[in-house]
Amino acid sequence: MTPSEEITFRPTMSFLSQEDKEKIHRAVLKILSEIGMKVNHDDALALLKDAGCIVADDGMVKIAEELVLESIDSAPDNITIYDREANPVMDLGGHRSYYGTGSDLIYALESATMQRHPCVLADVVQAARVADAMPNLDFIMSFAHPSDIPAHQAYLHSFQAMASNSVKPIVCTAVDRRDLSQIWEIARILRDGEDELQAKPYAIYYGEPVSPLQHAVESVDKLLFCAEKSMPVIYSPAPIAGSTAPMTIAGHVAQGLAECFCGLVIHQLKSKGAPFIMGMGPAVLDLSLIHISEPTRPVGISRMPSSA
Repeated sequence: MTPSEEITFRPTMSFLSQEDKEKIHRAVLKILSEIGMKVNHDDALALLKDAGCIVADDGMVKIAEELVLESIDSAPDNITIYDREANPVMDLGGHRSYYGTGSDLIYALESATMQRHPCVLADVVQAARVADAMPNLDFIMSFAHPSDIPAHQAYLHSFQAMASNSVKPIVCTAVDRRDLSQIWEIARILRDGEDELQAKPYAIYYGEPVSPLQHAVESVDKLLFCAEKSMPVIYSPAPIAGSTAPMTIAGHVAQGLAECFCGLVIHQLKSKGAPFIMGMGPAVLDLSLIHISEPTRPVGISRMPSSA
């Protein structure tokens, strides 16, 4: 057998049958078309209404199945991400996986003294340098939320620090559209032009809707900016089972996917074919850890008899 004829076997594992997956998919489409989503953004509501969605006065939107499927088809199946020096690093699509650091830690552990301290911008710099030297890490995030920077400037300064201390692609966060536009401007300058940045994207923006079934004005504002600029965006809800999502696994997943798809529809209506990455960060509320204390009664007032 020649190398070109070699068969590659890819191990797979699935906890759901194809029928189970189809049931969840149908539930997602039903949530969007019959229950709807609250969209708190006038421009997005106009896009959705023009596309034939049912838009109520309170911002609740019902999205037809056909529009969801059209948006899935129009989004790219594969997104190539490049490093600061315009080398291809990640080929996002198929079953490929990539690894990197997380973001926004409040505290850091000093390796020399093993003492915990509030994160500062120097921790972002150090993490970027370490990650840059590690061949098993493909991208970086800010690692720390710097307490020595004003909160509304922290993401911008963190991006600047990462771009200065690593060549690897950056997954970034932003306060609002203005914040994100400044981050994009840094990436544009580093890539030497908007066309070059669109052709070889360097930064990926990470944003979230607000579970359950809501899309805040800031979230949608940044989502639309990414569509306009063809900046890759991760739109990932974080529903909490038992709190902001159903307790059942199927219901939890269905809600999260519905929130993703709503973002996808808005994004593709703004700019068909713009790069969109979806997923969800599911969490579970541990009800055993919730303690409800008995209200304090004023002195001299006793509890009423149970038969009263």
